[in-house]
Order: sequence, then structure tokens, then C-alpha cells
Amino acid sequence: ATAPLFLFLFGLATGRDRLQWVETTGVIAIVAGVLFVVASRRESNGARRSGLGIACGLLAALGQAAGIELAREAMQSTHPLPASAIRLTGAATGLFLGSVLGGRARWMTAPLIDRALWRLIALPAFLGTYIGILLMMVAIKSEKAAAAGALLATTPLFVIPATTIFGHERFDWRVFAGALVAVVGVILLRG
Repeated sequence: ATAPLFLFLFGLATGRDRLQWVETTGVIAIVAGVLFVVASRRESNGARRSGLGIACGLLAALGQAAGIELAREAMQSTHPLPASAIRLTGAATGLFLGSVLGGRARWMTAPLIDRALWRLIALPAFLGTYIGILLMMVAIKSEKAAAAGALLATTPLFVIPATTIFGHERFDWRVFAGALVAVVGVILLRG
């Protein structure tokens, strides 16, 4: 949820993608709403904070922000469709190399020959991974970086209804309030 803040700072530092005050307010509202939702969910699950976890989370957000900036730059001369394929191929290659270097190549490759597993994951992998990455790349190319990053950070808001309906988790007004703030932020971005 903090990647949009890094993107906002990148925009200020480079002078590119400067947000208007309404867009800035929208980004702040989205980030605040998502952070409130995530914090409320963590409290209800009894999760503890860890300095290492927070530091790794911030580093991951910085990496995501840098990735969005690099993707925007690369897509100035290409379409999001091949850019998505290249991004996924790079990710798969990195995962495979990491598993080989970590001595887990067998663990990584064994599921690839299981036909029953392929039948279960093919459609969700295509929709959730390839189509998701493709739409993300379209957003990154079409929007200002901080706005795209803020919209990408709203994933937890889509999980709430699913966990409430299918996971039978109780409805939490604090989570609803945070989601509402984020929705107002999205409206401000589009306003």
C-alpha cells in the first residue's frame, strides 16, 4: 500500500507525472483507506508487528514503485501485451533460477508434470496472472505512475467481500470505513 507514496516522491523528484491537488488527495485517500483496512484485518487476526517485516515491506514497496517506473519507461515504445509476456517470462525465469540456486528445483518442477494440477490452475492462472498483469500494464501505461500505483494497491479491498461471504468472516465496520475512504480516493482520481 505504500508503493504509491514512493511513486509520488519519484514524480516530485523527476518532475514527471506531477499530480494535480485533487489527484494527490485521491492517492492519499486510497493509501490511507487501504492501510486502515490492512491494519484492521491484522488486528482482528492477532498478527504482530515486526521491525524486520516492516522493513521488508517497505523495501518491497520501493521495488514495486521502481518496477512501475521502469515498466512505464519501457512501454513508451511497446504495447502492454508483449510487455506483459516479457514481464511474466522474466518472473518465471527468476523463480526457477532462485529455486535451482536454493536447491529446490525438484520442488519447483514436480508440479509442472501433474496433469490434475494443471486442470485446476490453468484458468485461474490465466485470468489472475496473465490477464491481471496485462491490465496492470495497461494501467501503468495509461495513468500517471502514482495514480496507477494507488489503484494497484486496492487489491485488499476486493478480498474483503470474498472473505466475508465465502470465508465466513464477520463484517467489520472499521474495514468498511477504510474501504469507503479508498473508494472516495478512486472517485477523486477519476473526478
